[in-house]
Amino acid sequence: MFDVLRDGESRRVGWGADQAGRYRAREYFEELKEREQLKFDALFHRMADTGRIRSRERFAKEPDGIYCFKNHGKRIACFLHGRDVVLISGFAKKTDQSTRSRRHLETAARLRKEYLKLSVKEV
Repeated sequence: MFDVLRDGESRRVGWGADQAGRYRAREYFEELKEREQLKFDALFHRMADTGRIRSRERFAKEPDGIYCFKNHGKRIACFLHGRDVVLISGFAKKTDQSTRSRRHLETAARLRKEYLKLSVKEV
C-alpha cells in the first residue's frame, strides 16, 4: 500500500505501509514538531520535482537498499521502487555507530522486503 504525499515531475514520494497496514514513517512524521515537518516536507518536495538531493547531510544511502532523509538527528528511512520513493520508517539517530541506529536501519530493510513482497502479490 502506497499513499502519495508528493507527485512531482521526476518522482512520487509517499508513505509505505507494513504488512499490518501501518504507516510507520507517517506516524513518526506526525509526531515531529511543525518546524521539523516543514524541513522534511521541503526535502520531499525537492525529491519529487528533481529526482535527487545532492547533499549527503540531507539524504544518504544506507545499507540494504535503504536511503534516509536527514534533518539533524531525525531520520526518515525510504527506498526507491521504480519512480516511487517509499517512506517506510522514522527514527532519531543518536550517533553514527550506535547499535540502536543499526537496528532501526535493519528494521527499515525488513519493512522494505515485506513491502516489495506485498507489491508483487498485488500486481
